Amino acid sequence: FIWSDFKSKLNELFRLEGYDNSVAIRYYKKETTNTDIEEILNNVTKISKFAFDGYTGLTSVTIPDNVINIDYKAFNNCTNLTNLVIGNGITSISNIVFSSFPNLTNIVIGNGVTSILS
Repeated sequence: FIWSDFKSKLNELFRLEGYDNSVAIRYYKKETTNTDIEEILNNVTKISKFAFDGYTGLTSVTIPDNVINIDYKAFNNCTNLTNLVIGNGITSISNIVFSSFPNLTNIVIGNGVTSILS
């Protein structure tokens, strides 16, 4: 793993907050794929508010254990999302973080989650 190469790929696909190992995804660019998202999520600790808002191309997402914070409406209106796996790094989920998932058929919530807020 070479951080400079990874940072270059990040800049091609996302607008970011910060440029260290705790980088946060701010929002995606239209050419981003599910595979790109999975790769990026493995290397960040935070997903910022509205990061994937309205991204209808997202059909499945696994939030790995290294992600410890998901901001307000990070996955809002991802209407084609059918599968969601939340890793053990997340301890609290607000109902507003994940909203408008009419096609969601499978959700797995990690052992780290101790509260789901309404």
